Amino acid sequence: MTEAALSSLSLQRHDWVVLSEAGWQNLMTTLTEEAQQLETWRTANWPLVVRRQDADVLHDKAVVCAGIALPPAHSSVMPQQKGRRISVRLARDEVSTMRAPLALDEALSSAPVMWQSALLRLLQTAAEQEMRIQVVGSLAFQAITGLPYLKPESDIDLLMRVNSKAQLAAAVNLLAQFSEVLPLDGEIIFPNTAAVAWKEWWQVQQRAGGALSRTQNRVLVKDMTQVRLMPIADLLDCLN
Repeated sequence: MTEAALSSLSLQRHDWVVLSEAGWQNLMTTLTEEAQQLETWRTANWPLVVRRQDADVLHDKAVVCAGIALPPAHSSVMPQQKGRRISVRLARDEVSTMRAPLALDEALSSAPVMWQSALLRLLQTAAEQEMRIQVVGSLAFQAITGLPYLKPESDIDLLMRVNSKAQLAAAVNLLAQFSEVLPLDGEIIFPNTAAVAWKEWWQVQQRAGGALSRTQNRVLVKDMTQVRLMPIADLLDCLN
């Protein structure tokens, strides 16, 4: 992908970006205290995950806010840094490549064995309903790096993108069904890039019964620039 094409793409929360050599040099010059951890990332050519824009660069397309989550378990690769998050700012031209979040099938083999059978059933059921599941959070970092991020008490953070009311209902119902056997967390992503925790939507849906479109409830919404409460009706209006 050319630099011009890359700069025209819209990055979203949870996307992955790989830095150019110049980008790494600038980052390590700025963040000297994290040099050891950043050198590990740089040497392995691991990507950084895109996060919400900081308030003072909210609409600055030349700046990318990203981060690295270090593994919570003690690791000889990154000793004494367990569980730490490093937040960074990048110039857009320091990003050499980008990609969307991992698909569940890409991360499945990195999940703990005790979850793999149920995750495979979830993946197969979603495929039968023509739905795609992406992975973020600890499972995504574990799949990307091979380092130990997940513990028995960890959540599995998933994303499901919806374009219609039928897809929304199917996605939330699917996640609720499999949450009985898996510690599922994560978000539903609407066409306007608004992200809502699926558990919150499920709770509102349960309370509203069959009258979700008429409810006055609002839900917490996240996107690249803000966190806000948004009426259910406004989100439903985004869908076919």
